[in-house]
This record gives sequence, structure tokens and C-alpha cells, in this order.
Amino acid sequence: MHKKLMAACVSLVAFAAFAIAPALASASPVLTSGGSAVAVGSTITGQSTNTLLTTTSGTITCQTADLAGTLTTNNGTEVAGEITSASYTGTGTSSRCTSTISDLLGGTVTAQVTIENLPWCLTGTAGAEMIWHLKACTAGQNLKFTLHLFNHFGSALTTCVYEAASVTGTYATNVNANQLTATEQPFNSSSGGVCPTTGKVDQTVTLTTGGAATTIS
Repeated sequence: MHKKLMAACVSLVAFAAFAIAPALASASPVLTSGGSAVAVGSTITGQSTNTLLTTTSGTITCQTADLAGTLTTNNGTEVAGEITSASYTGTGTSSRCTSTISDLLGGTVTAQVTIENLPWCLTGTAGAEMIWHLKACTAGQNLKFTLHLFNHFGSALTTCVYEAASVTGTYATNVNANQLTATEQPFNSSSGGVCPTTGKVDQTVTLTTGGAATTIS
């Protein structure tokens, strides 16, 4: 294959999904659903559309992302949790994520995404802008995902592994169907070869619990 292969998706970031800490110095964040605080131990899910990973070779798009985790803290001064599962799929062959990357055979590359080093933990900080920070829960591990790349005939091309020590993003308080946003978060390749050396992830995740929208207030 040629260096026009790619790297892609996570996300994520996506993973931004489960822990937002102090919202404002003057306000304590609480994760609510239907007007009531969500109980610790509840399952929190995150859904996303069109997660992007952009590299010098082109962009991979995962049209659907499904995240799930557990709320571990919701005590009026902090909201925290863990992402324990994450799936990124697309509209390509075998539900793989699609791309703008040429496979040099008259078509484009598709990617199957495997999320590594779960669970992932998220914490937050207060300030003029609401910021979350995501990292692997296990000390010494990075956020990590593996891309299995295929040509448009469905034949395997290569595998690319991407890692980041942490990622950050933003969220808004007092918004129904709360969303967590990551913009151009960098992941570096540990694969070498034809894999692009870096990729930047963009993703917006909508949080729900029990199928209902959540709000951070």
C-alpha cells in the first residue's frame, strides 16, 4: 500500500461522555434527567454522528458512535464516571467507517475501529469555559485505538494504532440533551510504515440515561 492510507476515529472522545466536574466557581454541577439527579451507578450512554479523524492523507468518517459507561460521582460538587465500552461504525462495507483516502485501486479506504485500554475516565475544571479532560483510567496507559484499513473490494490493507495521553473538550451547562464537544484533538501513530504520523479527532457526543436526555446544571 502507499502512504495515502489513513488513520481515524475515536474518539473518542467520544468518549467525552461521562464526567464533568465543577461547572462554575459559584455553581455546583449536577447531572440530571427529567428534572432529577441521576443516581450514582446509573448507566450513561453517549451517541455521536459523523466523528472525524483528519490526517495529511485525508479524512475518515465514522457515521455512528455508541458509548456506554457508569456514573460514579454526582454529589452536587462533582460529576464523574467511566466509559467502559465504545463502538465506531460507518456506512461502508461491513459497516466500516468511510474515508476520502484513495486505495489506489479506483476506490477509497474503509476502516474498522477498535477502542483500546478501556475504561476511560473523564474529569472537569471550572472557568469561563466548561472544560473536560479524558484519559485512560489505568495508570501508565494512553487513550488508544486501532484502525484496520481495507480497500474498496474489502481486502485488508494494513493496521494503524493511534494514542494520546489525554484529550480535552467543552460542554455547556443548563442545556437539554447535553452535548460534549471535542475539536481537533491530536492522536499520534505508534505504527510507523504507511500510517500517517498524526490525526486530529472531531466529535460531538449527546449524553442520555435510560433513553432520556440529560442536563448538567
